[in-house]
Order: sequence, then C-alpha cells, then structure tokens
Amino acid sequence: SYLFSCKKIDIVQTTTTDVNIYDYLVKNGDKYSEFAKMVQKAGYSDFLNAYGAYTVFAPTNDGVKAFLQDAGKATIDAFTVPEIQNIVKLHLIQDTINTSSFTDGKLPLVTMLGQYLITGVTNTNGASSYTVNRQALIVQPNITLSNGIVHSIDHVLKAATKTVAQTVEANPDYSIFTQALKETGYYD
Repeated sequence: SYLFSCKKIDIVQTTTTDVNIYDYLVKNGDKYSEFAKMVQKAGYSDFLNAYGAYTVFAPTNDGVKAFLQDAGKATIDAFTVPEIQNIVKLHLIQDTINTSSFTDGKLPLVTMLGQYLITGVTNTNGASSYTVNRQALIVQPNITLSNGIVHSIDHVLKAATKTVAQTVEANPDYSIFTQALKETGYYD
C-alpha cells in the first residue's frame, strides 16, 4: 500500500507585500483619513491602489481640517465631486519624485491638474523643512510604497486661479507694465 501526502504550496499572487498609496492612506487613518475620504470621493482610490508610479503630496488630517475651516465647509461632503477632483489632482503627479529631485523652484513634472508645484526650503528655529507652493511644509518626506511615493504635508495645496498677467495687473505698482502687456498683445 502506498501513502500519498498532500503538501500545501503557497502561491504568491502579488509581486510585493508593500501597500499601495490608497491602502497606505487608509491604514494610517490617524494621519490621513480625511485625505483618503477626498481621494475616495474624487473616484481616484482605484488607480491609487493599482500598479503605477505616482507622487502624492498627502495633507494630514489637521491640514485638511484647516482647509475646511478656511473654505467655510463642515466636511468634505460639502464639496462637489468636480471640486474635490481638482483639489486632489493638484496633489498628484504621474511619476515618482523624491526630495533628492527637489530644487528651489518648480518640479520637473506637472500635477494631474496641469499646474507645476514649486518646492523650496525654509529654516525655522534652526530646523530646515521642504516647502511646497509656499503653502505647506513637508512633515514626512519620501514614504516609498509599491506604486509610488507619498510626501506628508501640513496643509492642503491651493491651485493658482490667476494667470501671470492677471497677477501683474492686480498689483497697482505694475500698471504701466500691464498697459504695455495689453498693447503688445502679450497679456493674453
């Protein structure tokens, strides 16, 4: 008589055990649950949880709460889906960029909203921190995940709403320059 035994074979169905960006936000809800809600409402949780290469500037819960207060909104649900999509797209870049690529100026790639982010360094009380768009500090850089990098920031980034020409025009000190821009056709 023969004895046969079965041996269980573990089959790996994923290429890595590292979590993807959206899973990371959810698993670290004490820091990012509010931003995770924004990503979910925008409809971007699926692709941020799939294969790819992304850089996400993820505002902390305190940063999102401050943003809501500034906007006069009680919760994320007070925003429309297109509004949330635009906010989240400003925080996403379709490639991985870690802080070693940061310069004192714009990043080499645009966000999914189509705007460049500006990085720099600030020194407060002897401690240096990276800044993003002069609006947020990076509180934890280069969190490497299976589908990209997360940089934790302390505020929600706000998109530029004016062109350079409109910004120049808003300053009365540049009224002659504004007139020259318009007369030469460079304003548009």
